[in-house]
Amino acid sequence: MSIDIRINEERFKSNFEMASTFGATNGDGLNRPTFSDDHLAVRVWFKELVEKNGLRFKTDEAGNHSGILASASSSGRSLIIGSHLDSVPFGGRFDGNLGVMIALEVAQTIKDHHIELPFDLEVMDFTDEEGTYLPLWGSRAICGKLGEHEVSNAFEDPSLLNKAGIDAKQVLLAKRDEESLAGYMEVHIEQGIRLEDSKTDIGVVSSITGIGRYYVSFLGMANHAGTTPMDKRKDASLGGAAFILASQRILVEEFPGCVCNTGNADFTPTAFNVIPNECKVWLEYRAPDMELMESLEKRLLTEAGQIAETYNLELNLQKVEMVQPVPMTQDVQEAFTEACTDLGYSHKFLTSGAGHDAQSFHGLCSTGMIFIPSVGGYSHSDKEFSDWKDCVQGANTLLHAVLNMANLDI
Repeated sequence: MSIDIRINEERFKSNFEMASTFGATNGDGLNRPTFSDDHLAVRVWFKELVEKNGLRFKTDEAGNHSGILASASSSGRSLIIGSHLDSVPFGGRFDGNLGVMIALEVAQTIKDHHIELPFDLEVMDFTDEEGTYLPLWGSRAICGKLGEHEVSNAFEDPSLLNKAGIDAKQVLLAKRDEESLAGYMEVHIEQGIRLEDSKTDIGVVSSITGIGRYYVSFLGMANHAGTTPMDKRKDASLGGAAFILASQRILVEEFPGCVCNTGNADFTPTAFNVIPNECKVWLEYRAPDMELMESLEKRLLTEAGQIAETYNLELNLQKVEMVQPVPMTQDVQEAFTEACTDLGYSHKFLTSGAGHDAQSFHGLCSTGMIFIPSVGGYSHSDKEFSDWKDCVQGANTLLHAVLNMANLDI
């Protein structure tokens, strides 16, 4: 494939900078949670920009907003490219926001060059990817992976939905037929340091990590902290502390490429002079494939049992959540790697340690995404930043990957 076609960098930068003014913070970040005034305002601006650029604007029952570059030969099938315009509270300018602007620029470039694709190209801004109310809400609705009870339970105040033009009773109608999906592709910041450390231009995502969550409770006996000898205690805090340290050691020494986190440790009772009879540890662990997920879970829970025995405690395990790892499809990975080769960009395969809208499309259509480097690995903060050169390279990679998916020789 010839590599003469490129995005319009000036237009792309202008649109990204304008999008970043909605909800901008003093520290170069974004505070644009779902359905906040700034989130609704940027979506109005996005609609106007889509229509100004000659694309057809569409919104669905889940509040997803998209701009469609129609094809005469699409047979009603859409290749969806995009991300999300919502942010976490006081997050960064590049998470999601960049992906939507890249997708829009790719569609506009294809339109500028009068390229006829064999599918509609749909630039998507998904509703509530970050989970202010429901994680991956918009993409899960499109893919039929959103439960009716989830929508009804998420909103105590239905006026929030009304404000956004959404009827809670209609959200599930956003589901699309599998036959209408030609695929899904996304550009995202890495939110880590692997690309920067290896001086690699593009990360081709091979899978999105699985997530396991447990409450690991160590149970002892409450007693007077001043009168009970140290060697006669059943101190639940010792079990929790030992497990937190052991989980760190296990991950570093035995499970490279996996991570775990202790998000909280609840002590009961909470008093200076009472030995805790319970320490409830909030454990999360992540792994790139199911075999590793199962091995890691077994190893961590076995360690918890041994620690409980060491400190003469009982152990209670409560599984909170299990999200299976999601592989990206081979055809999209190849479309991205071929694009990198054609463009002269270095690339490597990476697993995603964070969740993304791409995982919603698993099992329904061709799916994949790429990462661009994050300076310092910062994300979900106003320190989040990517060099503009890397943003442009990500956009050009998506452009050529879309053409690869269309089997066009440009």
